Amino acid sequence: LLPGLMKVAGYHRDDRDYDCRPKWMAVAALARQESGKAVPLLISLVDHGNQNTRMWARAALARMAGEDLEGDKPAWAKWWESQGHDPVKPDYLKPWKPVGQAEGAAE
Repeated sequence: LLPGLMKVAGYHRDDRDYDCRPKWMAVAALARQESGKAVPLLISLVDHGNQNTRMWARAALARMAGEDLEGDKPAWAKWWESQGHDPVKPDYLKPWKPVGQAEGAAE
């Protein structure tokens, strides 16, 4: 179950917009799993443009951490490492960008 949920939750297209409902529903299901394997992926979604996606990612992490670090990816990564886990991949810490927005473009 976990690998499938992570695949759906991690789905992203840079070239076109897509329906986020499957993504946030998968994130909500991951939140209920409380699996450490999903934490880096959840960290990558705390600033996602879809409010349901980011809400469920933050809720899952806050439940595990006992505090809410909101959309602060570096703070979440630091918390994760402080729990004795490997560092979060740098790609997971990049700020969320809307579809079609070039890297480094003005927001």
